[in-house]
Amino acid sequence: MMHKLPLITEKTRMAKISEELSIAEKVHAKAKLLSEEADLIPQSLRDSWLNYLKRHLEHYVSVILRLPPPASCGRLLGIGCVPGHLTIIMADLGYQLCCVDINPGRLAELWKAHGIKVHQVNIETERLPFDDGYFSVVLFTEVLEHLRIQPIFALREVFRVTKDSGQLVLSVPNITPRKRWKFLFGHDYQGDIVKSFEQLEKVGHAGHIRLYSVREIRRILEYVGYTDMKFAREGQIKGSKLWQLLFPWRQCFRSNLYAVATR
Repeated sequence: MMHKLPLITEKTRMAKISEELSIAEKVHAKAKLLSEEADLIPQSLRDSWLNYLKRHLEHYVSVILRLPPPASCGRLLGIGCVPGHLTIIMADLGYQLCCVDINPGRLAELWKAHGIKVHQVNIETERLPFDDGYFSVVLFTEVLEHLRIQPIFALREVFRVTKDSGQLVLSVPNITPRKRWKFLFGHDYQGDIVKSFEQLEKVGHAGHIRLYSVREIRRILEYVGYTDMKFAREGQIKGSKLWQLLFPWRQCFRSNLYAVATR
């Protein structure tokens, strides 16, 4: 019996690889079609919208791989839907989506073309317009680092509208050893603060206001009520080979930090 265990493990591993390849192929195919709809995006946002799509395909795959299949996922809430790529890809894959954004009118033509309704909500100051326990899964990806008023209020609301045993899928930029080293020697590592607030005027939401560590995210999620959390670093490897020799834990250099928390 013992000699069969490696075979089972290998079969499971190959099935996971096959699933990842399938999802990646679908995401890339849908992203190609989506890029052809750039004329639906206001001229002032079009270039950044296309660049964001190209840079975040791997991230979109990572998010979708953390979700149940569409048939068993149940109702799913997407928080902060602009630039809309992931929302449209997931809708095309068959997920039952509700969406909120601070300024959905920025992409009104895109939402209209895909038949997607996006509720306008400032998640830091307004309650989500849904009943308690309404959603099976909530996506909170690449949002937390942009919040500048009261992120804990926003996450309390997310917790409220998530059903018992439902899940939160959250992601933020990863704080790499290189960023920590720069900060140790007195350099900024979170970007230009003026540009972060200029973005609020230009595109409707602030840039990166604060980056978060695993410990900080765990603390916040525990505070609002989540109990079971899993973390992972995935995405592009950022940093020179010299940095990777100094810090041989390759995962530390990944571009994104992901958390899956169960209510």
